[in-house]
Amino acid sequence: MEAHQAAADAIGLTLQRFPVRSAEDIAVALSTMDKEHADAIFVVPNGVVATEVDRILRCAAERRLPTAFPIPRPVERGGFLSYCPSIAELLSRVAALADRILKGANPADLPFEYPTRFELTINLKTARALGIRLPQAVLLRADRLIE
Repeated sequence: MEAHQAAADAIGLTLQRFPVRSAEDIAVALSTMDKEHADAIFVVPNGVVATEVDRILRCAAERRLPTAFPIPRPVERGGFLSYCPSIAELLSRVAALADRILKGANPADLPFEYPTRFELTINLKTARALGIRLPQAVLLRADRLIE
């Protein structure tokens, strides 16, 4: 969350956090967003959020709020966009590290790795419904466009 706050500060956005520990917390968060006139929702998944994604997407659509996620699956279901490490690259790296461990490498001796490839997924149908016109440069940068 500190990185999110720093990024928001750098571009002059106000970031509000709404911890969600139960389904009722989602209703409270959405109500507070209404009162505070939120412009968008960045959803950080957890167990509760994962089971309530459709509800969050429905409420966001009713309020005409774009949603951003750190995973692509909700974008396939109507979210606006996701930007996240390449799942294929992560799985490949996990497999390579597991292979080294199974061949006798000490896990403590393996280097810590950061993702090197990130993927942008945009739901164009949702963008149109929200009245969002994306610059051509963004569309060209996207790894996946959902119609």
